[in-house]
Amino acid sequence: MEATQSLSPSVASTDVTVKAALPLRVTESTGPSPVVPPRPAEARGHGGRRELVFIVVALVSIAVLQVAVAGAYAWRSDSGPPLAVSVTILVVGLLAAHGVVVHRYHGGAWEYVGLDARAWRWPAVASGAFLGAFTIGLPSLLLLLSGALRVESIAPSPSEWRQVPGLLVILVPAALWEELLLRGYTLSVLRERLGTWTALALTSLLFGALHVQNAGATVLSTAAVALAGIFLGLIRLTSGSLVAAWAAHLAWNLTMAFALRTPVSGIDLTTGGYRVVDAGPDWLTGGPWGPEGGAPAMLGLGLASWYLMRRLRRVEHVT
Repeated sequence: MEATQSLSPSVASTDVTVKAALPLRVTESTGPSPVVPPRPAEARGHGGRRELVFIVVALVSIAVLQVAVAGAYAWRSDSGPPLAVSVTILVVGLLAAHGVVVHRYHGGAWEYVGLDARAWRWPAVASGAFLGAFTIGLPSLLLLLSGALRVESIAPSPSEWRQVPGLLVILVPAALWEELLLRGYTLSVLRERLGTWTALALTSLLFGALHVQNAGATVLSTAAVALAGIFLGLIRLTSGSLVAAWAAHLAWNLTMAFALRTPVSGIDLTTGGYRVVDAGPDWLTGGPWGPEGGAPAMLGLGLASWYLMRRLRRVEHVT
């Protein structure tokens, strides 16, 4: 699912200082670096102000933008701004919150949230995208070969290709705002306070909870989304790049929406021509939720997460 060497930071030429009960602190690197929490004394000194500032800035920024956009659309007869605009507002608000806390409390060190210049380098981003597409693509292919999923022709839409940009402007910010919310500053702070595995567990449970209101959500689909949260969180920590996690998230969704044309987390984004439909039991195929909610996808996520955990332990000596 990923190019192994791209997502694992090189430590052969890295000046590393080992702090008791902390992951390695990378002081110099030529590639994306893992998230490096501040020392406990530094964290205690902030007394929770960073977290409060982050929440307040995010909420205020989002509220101001929503009011401004609502005013701009007030003259229209429809119900309000399109979904793409609403999701983009969330992205802008969360980016503003990240910017404030990173500059105020972390000296402008964007590597704390996995958004420094190295996080955008092509190898890590491409590896993340490959991981995301492969993890859902391979189980879906096996389901197609077994007959549990089948391809069904549907009438092509005259405007099919004109719909693609519209879907992209929804899927791109939709993946980004979820990554910013859960695997940016939130994951870094929780990891600093509670440790790596507790932080991954909490953010992944929140990720699952974000999707419980989607059409077709079940206990199994929610568990699958939470497992996907662990997978994406491990990409973020192993690569040191939130961009790589975003690329994995986006590639996963694009594989379902454009290659398979199946529901994405219960949302039907079919554009015409053909679609892949459920022809087996829901526990296997995901049913109306889509293949990501089935047992094969969960198995793939589990295996990929196990591999990434091993990589993280080797790189950072996380126990």
